[in-house]
Amino acid sequence: MLIRGLDLNPVQRRLVLAVFVHRHTIENASARGVACVNCADIPCWPYVAGQALVTGPKVYTREQWHAYHTSHGAVDVPDAEWLASHAFHFVKDGSRLMLNRMFAEPVFMAEVV
Repeated sequence: MLIRGLDLNPVQRRLVLAVFVHRHTIENASARGVACVNCADIPCWPYVAGQALVTGPKVYTREQWHAYHTSHGAVDVPDAEWLASHAFHFVKDGSRLMLNRMFAEPVFMAEVV
């Protein structure tokens, strides 16, 4: 069953936050000890992005990448806001996440209970 983030009980909420470790939230960044999760998820610097046929791939330094992704709206949000905008697949009794659906859905996909 698909449960909206706002409808999670405290146990389900802890489970979701423990399983979805790549969420771009303020609390996740501070727990990982980094200033920006979007930058910390890049495996190595300089970062090569894109496969443009005419101009070739773009190479970013850490500072250039941070300026790029923050100017395009990819900023960290609080956990509460992230949960409010997503829904999660739980087994029928709500005790655990479904193993074959380990991704978050947009909140509009879940029915309001």
